Amino acid sequence: MTEDLKGLALDAIATSGAADDPDYPRFHVVPPVGRLNDPNGLLVDGGTYHAFYQFSPFHPHRKLVYWGHSSSTDLLHWRHHEPAVIPDSFYDLSGAYSGNAIVLEGHELDHAPAQAPYQLFYTGNLKDPVTDERTASQCLVTSNDLTDFTKWPGNPLIPTHAEGYTAHYRDPQVFRDPDRPGEYRMLIGVQRANETSAAVLYRSRDLVSWELEGELSFPDAGGAFDSFGYMWECPGLVRVRDEATGEDWDVLIWCPQGITPQREGFENIFPCVYTVGHLVGTELRGTDGTFHEVDRGFEFYAPQAFARRPSEPGPVLLTAWVGNASEDDQP
Repeated sequence: MTEDLKGLALDAIATSGAADDPDYPRFHVVPPVGRLNDPNGLLVDGGTYHAFYQFSPFHPHRKLVYWGHSSSTDLLHWRHHEPAVIPDSFYDLSGAYSGNAIVLEGHELDHAPAQAPYQLFYTGNLKDPVTDERTASQCLVTSNDLTDFTKWPGNPLIPTHAEGYTAHYRDPQVFRDPDRPGEYRMLIGVQRANETSAAVLYRSRDLVSWELEGELSFPDAGGAFDSFGYMWECPGLVRVRDEATGEDWDVLIWCPQGITPQREGFENIFPCVYTVGHLVGTELRGTDGTFHEVDRGFEFYAPQAFARRPSEPGPVLLTAWVGNASEDDQP
């Protein structure tokens, strides 16, 4: 008999005493029970902020990852909702891993999957129970109201990793191509077959059929990012305007695992860094290999920018996990 994973999670939430703990955080997104990690699917809808996140309701007894869901009108007081993505499909039985959201409107909806305004993308994780071999796929969930969420019947959109890469192929970020209206791009953090890290880009017109464009490259960086750690997690590109010159820049923010500190800082187990350039095709031009930490603390990881409707622009708003990978024993 198939487990009712949503029901089990709701039972765990209903019987939890976590919120009664005097140390339970009051001004951050926190899980109603269990463990939280990466922010996922961040979006602004009117005056409401929605934060999905990696949610393990049975931690540490069972490390099964859902997408949790909270909302706020002031970014201080958060309301819990039922889990949004349940790892109950053949492609995500080992967890619904990180991803992002895009909010559609107007003519974009005419050709959108399920004609739904809210499109949530994530990595489905599947591990063989005998060999522990991993399969990572990129998947889609749609919603009309941010209350009910439906997995796309054609999942997985990208069923496995591309040739030349390992199964560490995850954390999709989908965004509109600002230079080619009507087209979308997907940025994924990957590990090459030689166990060095990178990111790859896909392109789509309908958010369902995706074509691999190639690896993100840095032609002006002098090879600085050619062998920069063993895995890039949660890569994201945001376009921001220089307040002094009015010029638009593309900022790549990502979490390289396995880099060695070369200067002051970078003292956490896995840092979060950024570099600035101009995205042209699959090339981030103009960055000379310089990179900086986003945050100097020990617990700032897997950040993501809130997605917005085109008709409701606003500042780039970034939030991250106040934690870090592989450090559950150091709360």
